[in-house]
Amino acid sequence: MASPFPHDYVPPAPGAGTIDPARAAAARQRIRNLNLLSFAFAIPGIAAQAVGRVMLTTVSEDPQTLDEAGKALAGAGLTLGGAAFLIIGLCFYARMKGRSWAFGLLGFLSCIGLLILAVLGKKCGFCGSDAPRSATECGRCRGPV
Repeated sequence: MASPFPHDYVPPAPGAGTIDPARAAAARQRIRNLNLLSFAFAIPGIAAQAVGRVMLTTVSEDPQTLDEAGKALAGAGLTLGGAAFLIIGLCFYARMKGRSWAFGLLGFLSCIGLLILAVLGKKCGFCGSDAPRSATECGRCRGPV
């Protein structure tokens, strides 16, 4: 007889049990909100960095006019503001994955930091166990990750 569980099923630890459905629903909503916030900050941050860099590269190395100097200053401001938005977005993304917000500081590495954070696995908010990146449920306590 075939097992009713998938091949990667891990039984809960002794005394772990399952999560209350109301708490699980609240956790799923929190994860969804953190995901939306991460996109709301990170995508405009990456776009602002790109636009700011383009503005900086189109200005000559020694700006001769006030117009060029203003364009260079605006480009630098957009680049720095975009980096700040990206870092905030990655902080929300790290919290969504059950990690410390400090992992969002990988945003200082720009898109490379985003890739590093995307490769990291998830942590369960209920029992603290590690879960694979693609998991939607903790293998130990069955809580959402």
